[in-house]
Amino acid sequence: MGTEKTIAQLLASRVKRYGSRMAFQVKDGWSWKQLTWLDLDHDVKSTAAFLMSMGFERGDRVLVLYPNRKEVLWTEFAVSLLGGVSISLSEEDLPEYIEEVARRWGVKLIFSGDGEHLEKIKEVSSRLPELKKIVVYTAEPIRADGGVVAFSTLMKLGSVKRRSLGDELNLFAQGIEPGFEASIFIHPNGNGGVSATRLTHGDLLAAIEEASEKLSFLGEGGQAFSHLPSACPFSRFVNYIVIYMGLRVSVAETREDFYEDVLELKPTVIFKTKRGLKDVVSTILLNGHAEPSGVELKRALGGRVAHIVTDFEPGEDLLALFTKAGITITVLGEFAALLD
Repeated sequence: MGTEKTIAQLLASRVKRYGSRMAFQVKDGWSWKQLTWLDLDHDVKSTAAFLMSMGFERGDRVLVLYPNRKEVLWTEFAVSLLGGVSISLSEEDLPEYIEEVARRWGVKLIFSGDGEHLEKIKEVSSRLPELKKIVVYTAEPIRADGGVVAFSTLMKLGSVKRRSLGDELNLFAQGIEPGFEASIFIHPNGNGGVSATRLTHGDLLAAIEEASEKLSFLGEGGQAFSHLPSACPFSRFVNYIVIYMGLRVSVAETREDFYEDVLELKPTVIFKTKRGLKDVVSTILLNGHAEPSGVELKRALGGRVAHIVTDFEPGEDLLALFTKAGITITVLGEFAALLD
């Protein structure tokens, strides 16, 4: 590892290395749906082929307003494959703020959830002259609208287009350089406003490589359980870590899924934010434990967890409780350092 200089090179390397091995596992009704590295490659390139067919060019920017789910990973890797730039915001952000960011950075596409979130984007889309299309993360059919397309439709059309655009896609990916911009992260500053940090492919991979050294206990092909539903930068960073290290990850897409799935999967490693760790302890308290013991905490997390990877150092009381449970907390501060 460590020889890749761009996100496109990283993905190609891991797909070649792991092929038909499982990369992700996501709950689909009552069963788990397994996605291999070849599945990941297919879905990312199908997404990229659709974007290319509609004129997406190197340096174009997309805005992603959605929780951290597999479809977002496909989107961001597809954009990187074409030399584009991803910007992430929360779908809960106000329309005025979304409009400001989209206009400032001249986004060509917005990826959003359905329902009220879609209506929020439609409300501002007429005032965004560079916006070409809104992509909705839904498996359900949506009303015919030239400016809106369902992600499921995008994938079907992209899968067909991928067959004819395969060579062109590869040329795009080979032309990406480490100094090309890959992501823009919008975050609060100390003055009550917001700041934007622009990261290149080289910036991301350097931080990922450094962070991965802290996670050597996972080992190549290790298995973990991830619950990072928000659009926060740490959630996105973990996506890249997972790919870089070739981990097999089971993903809980909602808070309710996490508390059910963790008991079924019994993971040894969990990725969760500091806020998420507080939620775990609060949930145990709500279940009738005045002061959860280490045993109760470990049992609530499936009984086998030995490591938790998080974004910020927990408070002393929280850290002491996890230590009592025999759980090691590893803080990945490398990405936060990039945003300072």
